[in-house]
Amino acid sequence: ASGLDVAQQARGEGLPTRVLFLTMHDQGAMFERAMALGAAGYVLKDAALSEIVHAIRLAGTGRTFVSPALSEYLVA
Repeated sequence: ASGLDVAQQARGEGLPTRVLFLTMHDQGAMFERAMALGAAGYVLKDAALSEIVHAIRLAGTGRTFVSPALSEYLVA
């Protein structure tokens, strides 16, 4: 199963969990689908370790993180 499948199943079952995507996919369609499924964040695998750690910490506090490289999708 893909991460998108897992996120969809977790959401469908009402599980009290947050899903943070760590991915190599920087396409808008994948990003939009992940966020529509309620992702706690979307981080590119080639991001600096500090960015990945920051994303995990934010997700743990209920906030959302998106890699700055994907910010154009938030504006669109």
